[in-house]
Amino acid sequence: AYVCKNPSNAGHSRYGRENLDEWIDLKTYLLNGQEYLQLTQGVRDALKNLHHYCPQFAERGATLEGLIWFHGEADSQWPSKAEAYEDHLTNLIRDLRKDFGKPDLPVVVTAMASSKGKLNADQQKVLDAQMAVGDPEQYPEFGKNVISVDTRPMTYPENPGGRDRYASNAKSYLEIGEAMAAAMLKLLPE
Repeated sequence: AYVCKNPSNAGHSRYGRENLDEWIDLKTYLLNGQEYLQLTQGVRDALKNLHHYCPQFAERGATLEGLIWFHGEADSQWPSKAEAYEDHLTNLIRDLRKDFGKPDLPVVVTAMASSKGKLNADQQKVLDAQMAVGDPEQYPEFGKNVISVDTRPMTYPENPGGRDRYASNAKSYLEIGEAMAAAMLKLLPE
């Protein structure tokens, strides 16, 4: 099967093949993938259209000064993705820095834990990879501009009906948010 994923929600894959060059820059797409392009374009769009997204800051302007990465649950669902997560995460940081022209962009990696306690083997691989990226001994190039936040101490027993990794526990999310902000403040210049 020949399937093209176009940026809009319209069109059959047959039309996608015919119109692919109109929708995207094929070389960029093949090197990066749709989700990466959506991430980078989303950041650029938000900064360019600040008046739409944050009207109160429109006159003041905004620049990209740091990145918080709070992701990994989906990758812990497949052994191959969990195994490759560390390489993918380090490459993502390098690629984002290159594409945004910020070689020392501060990055906070939030390591995914679970309110259920013990992680399965693939979840543990992802968490270990997330923690490794912030370890200056393992990644000297990231030593002064990447911090990993371990969320295991911020997990609590499940709430009734809590379906996500942190059991929809507001205390977990507040503590995680504070820890991410504190880590980012350490990385930003005074």
